[in-house]
Amino acid sequence: MSLRGILGDCSTRLEANMKRNTLAIAVATLTILCVAVVTHAGPSVRKTKLTFSHTVEVPGAILPGGSTYVFKLLNIAGGRHLVQVTNEAQNKVVALFQTIPDYSRRATGHTVVEFGELSVGSAVPIKAWFYPGERIGYRFVYPKQKAVRIASTS
Repeated sequence: MSLRGILGDCSTRLEANMKRNTLAIAVATLTILCVAVVTHAGPSVRKTKLTFSHTVEVPGAILPGGSTYVFKLLNIAGGRHLVQVTNEAQNKVVALFQTIPDYSRRATGHTVVEFGELSVGSAVPIKAWFYPGERIGYRFVYPKQKAVRIASTS
């Protein structure tokens, strides 16, 4: 085989590889753009400012009464619903925990928070949070031992 034949064959393979790589890059870019659109698509931000008169508990944190907290729903790809609790200025995360869907018979025009019951002197656990105008809310997921204690006193 002549040098021209070898160079021509290499050139053809190089062009084929470049086309394949360009296609792979285009597909990867399109996939990233689609994921970004899916991540940002969906309902508006669910955020509520709450001030409690008594000490309350959320999974992983005790919230002293008298302070204002911001509860915000974080929609994560894969259908997981996380609630982030921050201070009023929203510059310090107090808690971040998973929730499961909870259902109400009717929607109200205001935020609804369901509380559990515990013995006198301990923090009252928050069981669920419903955003205004929605029948589907967010049931807080506590560690098993804590959940059993909350369920037995309710």
